[in-house]
Amino acid sequence: EHFASANSLDQECIDTFYGQERWIQEALLDAPPSATRITNKVLLMRIQRIIKAEEVRQAEIAEEEALREAEEEEARDNAQQLAENWAYGEPPGGQEPEGQKTRSGNRSPSPCTLFIQDNNLDDECLKLLKAQTPDVQQEVMKEGRVSGRNPNKVFTSRVRRFLRR
Repeated sequence: EHFASANSLDQECIDTFYGQERWIQEALLDAPPSATRITNKVLLMRIQRIIKAEEVRQAEIAEEEALREAEEEEARDNAQQLAENWAYGEPPGGQEPEGQKTRSGNRSPSPCTLFIQDNNLDDECLKLLKAQTPDVQQEVMKEGRVSGRNPNKVFTSRVRRFLRR
């Protein structure tokens, strides 16, 4: 009732207000009073704005939830990938910067090179990984498979995240 009198609402506006869900009513009540009389058309526009803002907020929440779920799925996959990384000769305490010599005397690809190849990443990612300390290399590769729409960017972000720690 205070909202109706503070905003000079007519009966049609009051009926429209009370016809809304509680959360919309609360959002309208939280808005500052209008300097002029609110018509039903203005009230409906405000309601539409509130609903649109809520839809945007819900979409952002859904996007954050989807990202969190994808990260959790990637973490689960990473546990399995860690075992595979070690199968390439990466010892648990950190990997050697170069691959080990094979029986023929040639050097096998380093764990970094194998990781980049297995994830179909570009040469820039290989340079970035090799430029890191063995500890950072190890941590980055422990996270396992790189996935997403742009794996190169996902990988670069992963390296930066470890560098910030």
